Amino acid sequence: MTHKRVAFALLLFLIAIFAGYIDYYHQMLENLTDILANGGGRVAFALIICASGILMIAYPKAFNIKYSPRFSQTTETIMTPKLWRVIGYILTLILFGLFEVIKNP
Repeated sequence: MTHKRVAFALLLFLIAIFAGYIDYYHQMLENLTDILANGGGRVAFALIICASGILMIAYPKAFNIKYSPRFSQTTETIMTPKLWRVIGYILTLILFGLFEVIKNP
């Protein structure tokens, strides 16, 4: 339950960033619109993949059932929900790292 609350807080923080309520990321928003206007589809894809880390934090069992590789004989999942949660936190850190890179090109 704690991880769902953390994911919800991160989601609200992302909404506040993209709505322009956080002054620290104001320059990042201007640079991001310039990048996307000049054909930055790869940047958009990277941001979406990293933002999906928030869903991995909130719902690791769903990612484990749907996306985890399986053994061929037993169809047992190789990755655990805890590992998906760790991957979600890592992707979230990468997301905020990308925000810093976009903010100061």
